[in-house]
Amino acid sequence: MPIKRLRKRALAMALVCTTALTTPTQAAAEPVTMFFQGFLAAAGFYGAAGGAVATALGGAAAAGAAVGGFLFGSLAGRVLLSLALSAVVNLLTPQPEIPRPSSQFANYVQPIAPFERVYGEVKKGGVMAFRSGIRDKLKHMVITVAAHPCEGPQTHFLDLREVTLAKGSAFDGVMLDHEVITKPYKFDDPPRSRVSIRPFTGGPGQVADPILVSTFTEFTAAHDFAGHSGVAYYCREVPQEDFLEVYPSGREAVYTGIWRGWNAIYDPRSDEAGWSQNWALCLAHELVNVWGLDVDWDRVAVEADICDALVTNGDGGTQKRWTFNHVFTDDQDFQTVIAQFLGAADGYLWQRPDGKVDFYAGRWMAPTLALEARDFFSCQVVDGNHGLNPRTEYFAEYREPDNGYRETPSAGWVVDAEAARNAQQLALYPIDSHNQVLRVLKPLARAERARFKISGTIGLIGYELIGGRENDAGGTAGLAHRFVTVSHPVLGEAVVCEVAKVERLAGGNSFTVELISIASEDRQFVSATEEPARPSYNAADVEGDDPIDTIDDLTGTAVSGTGGVAQINWSWTAPDSSLSPDLRLREQGGDWQLVTLPSGTGSFLQTGLIDGATYQAEIRCRHRSNRVGEWRPLTPVEVVAIADTMPPGAHVFGSFALSETGGDVTVSFEAPNDAPYYATRILRADYASAPGSYDVADASLVRLEYGLPGQVDSWEDSTVTAGHHAYWIVPINASGVAGPVSGPETIDTV
Repeated sequence: MPIKRLRKRALAMALVCTTALTTPTQAAAEPVTMFFQGFLAAAGFYGAAGGAVATALGGAAAAGAAVGGFLFGSLAGRVLLSLALSAVVNLLTPQPEIPRPSSQFANYVQPIAPFERVYGEVKKGGVMAFRSGIRDKLKHMVITVAAHPCEGPQTHFLDLREVTLAKGSAFDGVMLDHEVITKPYKFDDPPRSRVSIRPFTGGPGQVADPILVSTFTEFTAAHDFAGHSGVAYYCREVPQEDFLEVYPSGREAVYTGIWRGWNAIYDPRSDEAGWSQNWALCLAHELVNVWGLDVDWDRVAVEADICDALVTNGDGGTQKRWTFNHVFTDDQDFQTVIAQFLGAADGYLWQRPDGKVDFYAGRWMAPTLALEARDFFSCQVVDGNHGLNPRTEYFAEYREPDNGYRETPSAGWVVDAEAARNAQQLALYPIDSHNQVLRVLKPLARAERARFKISGTIGLIGYELIGGRENDAGGTAGLAHRFVTVSHPVLGEAVVCEVAKVERLAGGNSFTVELISIASEDRQFVSATEEPARPSYNAADVEGDDPIDTIDDLTGTAVSGTGGVAQINWSWTAPDSSLSPDLRLREQGGDWQLVTLPSGTGSFLQTGLIDGATYQAEIRCRHRSNRVGEWRPLTPVEVVAIADTMPPGAHVFGSFALSETGGDVTVSFEAPNDAPYYATRILRADYASAPGSYDVADASLVRLEYGLPGQVDSWEDSTVTAGHHAYWIVPINASGVAGPVSGPETIDTV
């Protein structure tokens, strides 16, 4: 399109006021008149015609036709009227005001939580709105994902593990349709689930969760979370040995979901409202419904078509040009919000003289306005000076679906491959496409390394920059000029520039501008040749398919020399550094107790045991990702706990004797004079006649005779019957550890 010189004409360009919204609440436009009259007087347009113009403008404003000033506010008598992405790049560096996507993979509790609004499709948790104690072995929670109605969840996650909900009839009605059927949350006997997830999306007629109402008297029908979206869910108690497998965070499962956000995004092309990722529609919704501004819906429709146009990506497929997927909180200011919108689509935003806020999605538009030397009151040019250590590469973290919707670094856009690397990182979290990131980075990097950077003060032609009149080229009134041609003696040539920023100075008849020289190809992106390969981030998926090693050499030994305390030392070959041992222990017949040990551990000392009791153990490996292997051995290792492992000495030699009186047998002996001695086991084997050999394995315990070391002792066996009998005696300590066996001694009874 040929460039034509556009001259100042009507003063409809004066429809801008100085008020500014400074808090992130819904704004209301207030009519203003004094500014217009002051502007007209300063511009010398009073008189017969001037007075008529002033009266007409004042009347229109009083009727509510004018809108409040641009929301970046006033500073030192200046009002910001237009803004390009290149002017807010400093707001796109990672900072606390721009939470990372992965920081939203949690549920948090705080006394006053900011409301969250969700655009497009994101993965997130939310604010813990309700959390109970244990009730009937269940812990109940409510998480609010967004403070507005949503399209709803697409996928559910518990502790970042994707889970599926039952469909009722598919499980013969046993599993309810809100119960998780993914292991380890589902168990089969009986068919039940450890977790129930019940989404709500804030739509009309939303009622309180029936499970919570029936479980808690404090939870009533009034607790319906009307207008909010989220989930109610519970987690069931599990045996301790399974606890970390089911709940690896050490507490109830943390819920996150892939949610489609605001479902009331108005589309003027269809005259309907619904869910959308379209950048232009989302921005218009934010401006109108959050900040109380006015937009031109016909213009929004044009930009929405631009956003929906298909482009080719680096994988050879197609995708929509500009989408938006992000979470805002109501404590974020307007500058932060708008910077994220501009950053997501190489956007340009301005306030028209009629008060409406308008915008362009990123693209090349041939300039139709020229700025000449006579338009400048002052002009400063920086020619090719990019500082002492200019940036050589630009990359951004963005929200990558194939990487679990986490912040993911893009490939870099290199502007100087010869110089030492000096990279600039940006936070473009509303973008969920590597191709879209690169289509933003290219023009931004070119702008940062532009040949000319021009700043200066211009006259009333500044209103034409923001679309103050119908232009001579046949354009439509209200359209700003993002790209202009600048002709000035200090440049030595006509230069095509992007308008980075326009501010009106006090008095209204002069403007400051910032301009950056560009070329049309800066906004022409050929994915096949210009999009670098995106980094690989699927290593975890490959690792997740590997089996977890087992530990097959678990042994246990009662510890000696403890001073009378029963302990067992369990030992095994330590696994590699990526694995940690899980040891489960129990007294025979009791409940398992789980012990989770650090990586590299090869033993565990079990204390606080009952002397003489039998203890069992099994072991498995846990990967750092919390995947676990099989318990081994399949039959638990058993060890008797022994407080005193020192056996007593043998009974005094020759003291063990038998005698018979009236069919009863008296067993006599002298205990060993040994401190560990505690008692004597007396064993007897009965035979019909004398066998060829005697075996203590044939004998049974008939008496445990307690006594003191070195004491002569005896016991009368009245349970013996007629026949041939063999006896053995065994000294033991207090833990039942046996000393040497004495015997057999034999006797016949009648």
